[in-house]
Amino acid sequence: MANQLLVTLQPGLSLRSLPLRSYRVRHNCQVRHDAAHCKLSKVNRVATIGIALLATGRRSARCRRAARCFQRVSPHPQDKPFAPLELEKRQRSPAEAMTAFPEAYVPISSTAQGAFDHINWPKELPYKQDDFQRNDETDDGIFYKEPHYCYYLENDEQNALTDYYAQVFKTYPDARVLDLCSSWTSHYPAEKCWSHVAILGMNEFELKVNRQANEYTVQDLNSKTDLPYVSECFDIVTCALSFELLTKPLEVMNEIARVLKPGGQILLSTSDRTFEDKAVKIWRRTGNLEHIVIYGSYIHYTDAFGPPEAVDLSPMRARQLGEGRPVYMVTAKKLGG
Repeated sequence: MANQLLVTLQPGLSLRSLPLRSYRVRHNCQVRHDAAHCKLSKVNRVATIGIALLATGRRSARCRRAARCFQRVSPHPQDKPFAPLELEKRQRSPAEAMTAFPEAYVPISSTAQGAFDHINWPKELPYKQDDFQRNDETDDGIFYKEPHYCYYLENDEQNALTDYYAQVFKTYPDARVLDLCSSWTSHYPAEKCWSHVAILGMNEFELKVNRQANEYTVQDLNSKTDLPYVSECFDIVTCALSFELLTKPLEVMNEIARVLKPGGQILLSTSDRTFEDKAVKIWRRTGNLEHIVIYGSYIHYTDAFGPPEAVDLSPMRARQLGEGRPVYMVTAKKLGG
């Protein structure tokens, strides 16, 4: 089956406004419109995506716009794009509803910043084996084989994430930084304030064009959770919008604790979008505040970090008008620093 290019039309944007000729789209490509998307099949494999121009230094507004609008998807028809999560609802008994994790641990009036206020963590791990099952249990290497050169956040949401990174990075002069589940961009600030950046992800084509990385490693953390780094070698570990895709998150978090220096910081960001078929079950059935608690629990149960904190990075229009994507950060420092 031919590869496909998914084009999400943003408000006020039409196909004619996209620089398709710049990407040598073949004349025989077929274009099909529906309410929100159109698909271009039989596209040129090499130069159809905006990042191809961005990586060569051409950073015009048109190129950036194209990179935001284009998303490479796997040629399998069952695959779904990175999209807003539709919660899986299931009936619970009243007794189960009172104790279910993480739902019962999020007060109705809670905000992102208050998600961990007065939380009384369960003494035992609150997870069951099927909490980490996924709709699509096929090999992740197949799903991520094709590069996804796109932005998963809008401009103001990306800026909020980058600004927060900048604040934290400045508190660790000349830091060694690790970005997990990385891609062609890490959303780090343009002004370099670190000494070394290592990135680890699934797709080598994406990792190669990450211009802020000093080294990259291709590794599937769902198959091999051991990180290929010596102990206590990083000051900061980041993971943007991806930790819900891990089927062994507790093991990975223990590895993060191992490679962080004492006093080092973990930064996990999340939104309401994900690759739904690859997200774990406990993530699919819960909402934004529960997601924050889930991330915090991974940190808590390592016994290696101080209390987790949550920060709402959502743009004002998302908080007040319900427009755009919410963005949250869950962070903690390793004990001993």
